Amino acid sequence: MAGAAISVIFSLAVMMVYSPLLAGVAVLCSLLSFIAPKLLTEHIKKRLVEKTKCEASLSVQLKEALNGHDVVSAFGILPRIYVRFSEANKSASDSFYRFSLLLSALQSSSLVMGKAIKVVTFLIAGGDGGQRADQRRYGSSICITL
Repeated sequence: MAGAAISVIFSLAVMMVYSPLLAGVAVLCSLLSFIAPKLLTEHIKKRLVEKTKCEASLSVQLKEALNGHDVVSAFGILPRIYVRFSEANKSASDSFYRFSLLLSALQSSSLVMGKAIKVVTFLIAGGDGGQRADQRRYGSSICITL
């Protein structure tokens, strides 16, 4: 643990010597890589619980209607069962749609953020006009390998 901490400190010191801006971006990205997934996980967990509850309600409605068909038919409450089942089905469908929409938005935004980080890194590492040509090539090759 101590060796890893010393390694991180020395790496950060070397990055600060070469490019303080790049070091700052690296630290910011590392912090975002911890914070963003935590927040997204909490939000996804809420949606997943909602989806699971709706599916459970739909399952109960279906079992009730199929297992108690004779009783339901005898008391004439089949139309109410249809209404309850369609409401449970609609809420489960809406919950699944919201969950799928959240996951697709998350996937799209992560792709955009990944490309934006590559662009910013390329501009910082390869965009300094005061560097010699061999330094510029080296900085650009680092960005291309990301």
